[in-house]
Amino acid sequence: MKTARKMRGWALSALLLIGFLPVDAHAAQSQSPSPCAHGTIEPVSLPLFGGKKIAGRVYTPPHYEPSNDKRYPVLVLLHGANATDDQWADVGIADAADALICAKSITPMVIALPDGGKGVPVELDQYVATSLVPWLDSTYRTKADGSHRSVGGISRGGGAALRIGAAHPGLFASVGGHSPALSSSVASLVPGLKKLRGGVFLDVGTQDALVPFVTAMSKTLTKSSVRNQLHVWAGEHDRPYWRAHATDYLKFYSRSWKHASASD
Repeated sequence: MKTARKMRGWALSALLLIGFLPVDAHAAQSQSPSPCAHGTIEPVSLPLFGGKKIAGRVYTPPHYEPSNDKRYPVLVLLHGANATDDQWADVGIADAADALICAKSITPMVIALPDGGKGVPVELDQYVATSLVPWLDSTYRTKADGSHRSVGGISRGGGAALRIGAAHPGLFASVGGHSPALSSSVASLVPGLKKLRGGVFLDVGTQDALVPFVTAMSKTLTKSSVRNQLHVWAGEHDRPYWRAHATDYLKFYSRSWKHASASD
Protein backbone atom coordinates (compact mmCIF):
# COMPACT_ATOMS: atom_id res chain seq x y z
CA MET A 1 0.00 0.00 0.00
CA LYS A 2 2.77 2.39 1.01
CA THR A 3 4.72 1.39 -2.10
CA ALA A 4 1.75 2.17 -4.35
CA ARG A 5 1.32 5.61 -2.72
CA LYS A 6 5.03 6.34 -3.17
CA MET A 7 4.88 5.41 -6.87
CA ARG A 8 1.86 7.68 -7.41
CA GLY A 9 3.73 10.46 -5.61
CA TRP A 10 6.80 10.06 -7.81
CA ALA A 11 4.61 10.09 -10.97
CA LEU A 12 2.87 13.28 -9.83
CA SER A 13 6.21 14.94 -9.08
CA ALA A 14 7.52 13.98 -12.52
CA LEU A 15 4.48 15.49 -14.23
CA LEU A 16 4.82 18.71 -12.26
CA LEU A 17 8.51 18.88 -13.15
CA ILE A 18 7.76 18.42 -16.86
CA GLY A 19 5.30 21.28 -16.66
CA PHE A 20 8.11 23.60 -15.57
CA LEU A 21 10.68 22.47 -18.14
CA PRO A 22 11.63 25.13 -20.74
CA VAL A 23 9.98 24.74 -24.15
CA ASP A 24 11.98 24.86 -27.38
CA ALA A 25 10.35 27.91 -28.98
CA HIS A 26 11.75 27.17 -32.43
CA ALA A 27 10.38 23.62 -32.34
CA ALA A 28 6.98 24.91 -31.25
CA GLN A 29 6.89 27.46 -34.09
CA SER A 30 7.91 24.86 -36.64
CA GLN A 31 4.85 22.78 -35.76
CA SER A 32 2.41 25.67 -36.39
CA PRO A 33 1.70 26.85 -39.94
CA SER A 34 3.61 29.96 -40.93
CA PRO A 35 1.47 32.94 -41.96
CA CYS A 36 1.30 33.82 -45.64
CA ALA A 37 3.49 36.65 -46.84
CA HIS A 38 1.85 39.61 -48.55
CA GLY A 39 2.69 41.24 -51.83
CA THR A 40 2.84 44.98 -52.29
CA ILE A 41 0.51 47.20 -54.29
CA GLU A 42 1.83 50.71 -54.77
CA PRO A 43 0.83 53.83 -56.72
CA VAL A 44 3.17 54.59 -59.61
CA SER A 45 3.65 57.21 -62.30
CA LEU A 46 3.22 55.55 -65.67
CA PRO A 47 4.58 56.64 -69.07
CA LEU A 48 2.87 59.61 -70.70
CA PHE A 49 -0.51 58.92 -72.29
CA GLY A 50 -1.56 61.46 -74.89
CA GLY A 51 1.17 63.77 -73.67
CA LYS A 52 -0.13 63.69 -70.10
CA LYS A 53 1.10 61.93 -67.00
CA ILE A 54 -1.21 59.20 -65.78
CA ALA A 55 -1.38 57.34 -62.51
CA GLY A 56 -1.63 53.66 -61.86
CA ARG A 57 -0.78 50.90 -59.42
CA VAL A 58 1.50 47.91 -59.62
CA TYR A 59 1.28 44.77 -57.50
CA THR A 60 4.48 42.84 -56.86
CA PRO A 61 4.22 39.37 -55.29
CA PRO A 62 5.51 38.25 -51.87
CA HIS A 63 9.31 38.07 -51.66
CA TYR A 64 9.76 40.25 -54.74
CA GLU A 65 13.09 42.02 -54.36
CA PRO A 66 14.59 44.28 -57.05
CA SER A 67 18.06 42.80 -56.47
CA ASN A 68 16.84 39.25 -56.98
CA ASP A 69 17.33 37.55 -60.35
CA LYS A 70 13.93 35.85 -60.35
CA ARG A 71 11.56 37.04 -63.09
CA TYR A 72 7.78 37.05 -63.14
CA PRO A 73 4.91 36.93 -65.66
CA VAL A 74 2.89 40.12 -66.10
CA LEU A 75 -0.84 40.74 -66.01
CA VAL A 76 -2.27 44.08 -67.18
CA LEU A 77 -5.79 44.75 -65.87
CA LEU A 78 -7.94 47.60 -67.19
CA HIS A 79 -10.79 49.25 -65.29
CA GLY A 80 -14.31 50.05 -66.47
CA ALA A 81 -15.63 53.23 -68.08
CA ASN A 82 -16.70 55.05 -64.92
CA ALA A 83 -13.85 53.89 -62.73
CA THR A 84 -10.13 54.46 -62.14
CA ASP A 85 -7.15 52.30 -61.27
CA ASP A 86 -8.64 51.79 -57.80
CA GLN A 87 -11.37 49.51 -59.18
CA TRP A 88 -9.25 46.38 -59.36
CA ALA A 89 -7.71 47.16 -55.97
CA ASP A 90 -11.20 47.57 -54.52
CA VAL A 91 -12.39 44.20 -55.85
CA GLY A 92 -9.52 42.59 -53.97
CA ILE A 93 -7.13 41.53 -56.70
CA ALA A 94 -4.08 41.91 -54.43
CA ASP A 95 -5.59 39.88 -51.58
CA ALA A 96 -6.73 37.21 -54.03
CA ALA A 97 -3.23 37.01 -55.52
CA ASP A 98 -1.63 36.75 -52.07
CA ALA A 99 -3.92 33.90 -51.02
CA LEU A 100 -3.53 31.93 -54.24
CA ILE A 101 0.25 32.35 -54.29
CA CYS A 102 0.43 31.20 -50.66
CA ALA A 103 -1.65 28.11 -51.56
CA LYS A 104 0.58 27.52 -54.60
CA SER A 105 -2.55 27.70 -56.78
CA ILE A 106 -1.06 30.29 -59.15
CA THR A 107 2.41 31.37 -60.16
CA PRO A 108 3.64 34.62 -58.53
CA MET A 109 3.11 37.53 -60.90
CA VAL A 110 3.40 41.29 -61.39
CA ILE A 111 0.02 42.99 -61.92
CA ALA A 112 -0.27 46.43 -63.54
CA LEU A 113 -3.39 48.55 -63.00
CA PRO A 114 -3.19 51.64 -65.23
CA ASP A 115 -5.65 54.51 -64.94
CA GLY A 116 -6.90 54.67 -68.51
CA GLY A 117 -9.14 57.66 -67.94
CA LYS A 118 -12.88 58.13 -68.02
CA GLY A 119 -14.58 56.13 -70.73
CA VAL A 120 -11.49 54.01 -71.45
CA PRO A 121 -10.71 55.70 -74.80
CA VAL A 122 -9.66 53.57 -77.77
CA GLU A 123 -6.30 55.34 -77.74
CA LEU A 124 -5.53 53.29 -74.64
CA ASP A 125 -5.18 50.20 -76.83
CA GLN A 126 -2.01 51.40 -78.52
CA TYR A 127 -0.69 52.91 -75.30
CA VAL A 128 -0.81 49.56 -73.49
CA ALA A 129 1.00 47.76 -76.29
CA THR A 130 3.66 50.32 -77.22
CA SER A 131 4.26 52.28 -73.99
CA LEU A 132 3.04 50.42 -70.92
CA VAL A 133 4.36 46.94 -71.75
CA PRO A 134 7.93 48.13 -72.57
CA TRP A 135 7.92 50.29 -69.42
CA LEU A 136 6.89 47.35 -67.25
CA ASP A 137 9.60 45.15 -68.75
CA SER A 138 12.27 47.79 -68.14
CA THR A 139 11.10 48.74 -64.65
CA TYR A 140 10.21 45.37 -63.12
CA ARG A 141 11.77 41.92 -63.26
CA THR A 142 9.34 40.51 -65.79
CA LYS A 143 9.48 37.57 -68.14
CA ALA A 144 9.53 39.82 -71.18
CA ASP A 145 7.88 37.56 -73.72
CA GLY A 146 4.38 36.96 -75.02
CA SER A 147 4.10 33.55 -73.36
CA HIS A 148 4.18 35.16 -69.91
CA ARG A 149 1.99 38.23 -70.39
CA SER A 150 -1.80 38.71 -70.39
CA VAL A 151 -4.30 41.56 -70.56
CA GLY A 152 -7.78 41.65 -69.10
CA GLY A 153 -10.39 44.14 -68.09
CA ILE A 154 -13.75 44.91 -66.54
CA SER A 155 -16.69 46.14 -68.64
CA ARG A 156 -15.37 48.73 -71.15
CA GLY A 157 -11.87 47.75 -70.03
CA GLY A 158 -12.72 44.16 -70.94
CA GLY A 159 -13.66 45.27 -74.43
CA ALA A 160 -10.37 47.15 -74.69
CA ALA A 161 -8.47 44.05 -73.53
CA LEU A 162 -10.08 41.99 -76.29
CA ARG A 163 -9.13 44.59 -78.91
CA ILE A 164 -5.56 44.85 -77.58
CA GLY A 165 -5.07 41.09 -77.56
CA ALA A 166 -6.47 40.76 -81.07
CA ALA A 167 -4.27 43.57 -82.41
CA HIS A 168 -1.10 42.34 -80.67
CA PRO A 169 -1.33 38.55 -80.27
CA GLY A 170 2.45 38.25 -80.17
CA LEU A 171 2.59 40.38 -77.02
CA PHE A 172 0.05 38.40 -75.00
CA ALA A 173 -0.63 34.77 -74.19
CA SER A 174 -4.26 35.30 -73.22
CA VAL A 175 -7.06 37.83 -72.82
CA GLY A 176 -9.83 38.17 -70.26
CA GLY A 177 -13.12 39.98 -70.82
CA HIS A 178 -14.89 40.28 -67.48
CA SER A 179 -18.44 41.47 -68.22
CA PRO A 180 -16.94 42.96 -71.40
CA ALA A 181 -18.55 45.89 -73.21
CA LEU A 182 -17.22 45.93 -76.75
CA SER A 183 -17.76 48.58 -79.41
CA SER A 184 -15.96 46.68 -82.18
CA SER A 185 -17.47 43.78 -84.11
CA VAL A 186 -16.49 40.40 -82.73
CA ALA A 187 -15.76 39.09 -86.22
CA SER A 188 -13.05 41.72 -86.70
CA LEU A 189 -11.20 40.38 -83.66
CA VAL A 190 -11.26 36.72 -84.65
CA PRO A 191 -8.02 36.58 -86.73
CA GLY A 192 -5.94 38.03 -83.90
CA LEU A 193 -7.63 36.21 -81.02
CA LYS A 194 -7.15 32.93 -82.83
CA LYS A 195 -3.38 33.40 -82.48
CA LEU A 196 -3.47 33.65 -78.68
CA ARG A 197 -1.88 30.50 -77.35
CA GLY A 198 -3.46 30.82 -73.92
CA GLY A 199 -7.00 31.50 -75.12
CA VAL A 200 -9.80 33.88 -74.16
CA PHE A 201 -11.73 34.01 -70.89
CA LEU A 202 -15.25 35.50 -70.90
CA ASP A 203 -17.61 35.86 -67.97
CA VAL A 204 -20.78 37.76 -67.15
CA GLY A 205 -23.35 37.88 -64.34
CA THR A 206 -26.80 36.36 -64.81
CA GLN A 207 -28.45 39.72 -64.00
CA ASP A 208 -26.17 41.69 -66.34
CA ALA A 209 -27.77 43.22 -69.45
CA LEU A 210 -24.67 42.07 -71.38
CA VAL A 211 -25.53 38.35 -71.05
CA PRO A 212 -26.92 38.00 -74.63
CA PHE A 213 -23.96 39.86 -76.12
CA VAL A 214 -21.26 37.96 -74.21
CA THR A 215 -22.95 34.62 -74.89
CA ALA A 216 -23.17 35.40 -78.60
CA MET A 217 -19.52 36.49 -78.59
CA SER A 218 -18.44 33.16 -77.18
CA LYS A 219 -20.48 31.28 -79.81
CA THR A 220 -18.88 33.34 -82.59
CA LEU A 221 -15.39 32.67 -81.25
CA THR A 222 -16.08 28.96 -80.91
CA LYS A 223 -17.42 28.71 -84.47
CA SER A 224 -14.28 30.51 -85.64
CA SER A 225 -12.03 28.03 -83.79
CA VAL A 226 -10.90 30.60 -81.23
CA ARG A 227 -10.07 28.85 -77.95
CA ASN A 228 -12.34 30.43 -75.34
CA GLN A 229 -14.28 29.67 -72.20
CA LEU A 230 -17.51 31.30 -71.08
CA HIS A 231 -18.76 31.53 -67.50
CA VAL A 232 -22.20 32.87 -66.61
CA TRP A 233 -22.26 33.23 -62.84
CA ALA A 234 -24.88 34.63 -60.49
CA GLY A 235 -24.55 38.37 -60.12
CA GLU A 236 -24.87 41.78 -61.69
CA HIS A 237 -22.63 44.28 -63.48
CA ASP A 238 -21.00 45.50 -60.29
CA ARG A 239 -18.01 45.24 -57.98
CA PRO A 240 -19.45 42.55 -55.70
CA TYR A 241 -19.70 40.26 -58.76
CA TRP A 242 -16.11 40.89 -59.91
CA ARG A 243 -14.85 40.62 -56.34
CA ALA A 244 -16.46 37.18 -56.04
CA HIS A 245 -14.53 35.96 -59.08
CA ALA A 246 -11.12 37.62 -58.75
CA THR A 247 -9.60 34.24 -57.87
CA ASP A 248 -11.16 32.63 -60.96
CA TYR A 249 -9.58 35.29 -63.16
CA LEU A 250 -6.12 34.87 -61.67
CA LYS A 251 -6.26 31.09 -61.97
CA PHE A 252 -7.11 31.39 -65.66
CA TYR A 253 -4.22 33.74 -66.41
CA SER A 254 -1.75 31.58 -64.52
CA ARG A 255 -2.89 28.43 -66.37
CA SER A 256 -2.75 30.24 -69.71
CA TRP A 257 0.95 30.99 -69.27
CA LYS A 258 1.71 27.32 -68.68
CA HIS A 259 -0.23 26.39 -71.79
CA ALA A 260 1.44 29.08 -73.91
CA SER A 261 4.90 28.12 -72.67
CA ALA A 262 4.26 24.46 -73.45
CA SER A 263 3.40 25.36 -77.04
CA ASP A 264 6.57 27.43 -77.59
